[in-house]
Amino acid sequence: MNNFSGLIKSGIQNLSKLIRLQLNVNSFIGSIPPKIGNLNELVTLSLSENKFSGQIPPELSKLSRLQGLSLHENLLEGTIPDKLFELKDLTKLLLHQNKLLGQIPDSISKLKMLSLLIFMATNLMGPFHEAWGSLISF
Repeated sequence: MNNFSGLIKSGIQNLSKLIRLQLNVNSFIGSIPPKIGNLNELVTLSLSENKFSGQIPPELSKLSRLQGLSLHENLLEGTIPDKLFELKDLTKLLLHQNKLLGQIPDSISKLKMLSLLIFMATNLMGPFHEAWGSLISF
């Protein structure tokens, strides 16, 4: 555990060569800066176990190389941006223990590389869609 706290400043967008941003297990507050979506080289984004609030920025969908997205154990609310499911290289999506609402869109089936998906302890609801069958292999 670290002791970083406060807001993440928008100047983070200047770290254009960054491939991993792991700020998990801290005390960051406020919204996740949409400018993180400008970090084009990012492969891993882990902001879990903080106190981030607000919605998941749809700008994260611009992270075309992203393989791992961990936003679990925060205070995030609202729906999951549909554009997030356009991240074709995503293998890990961890959104559990937040205050997310609504249904998981059928567009989740676009995540063909997904190997780890955790949504537990959220307010997400709805049926298991046939479209998700493409995510399951035996």
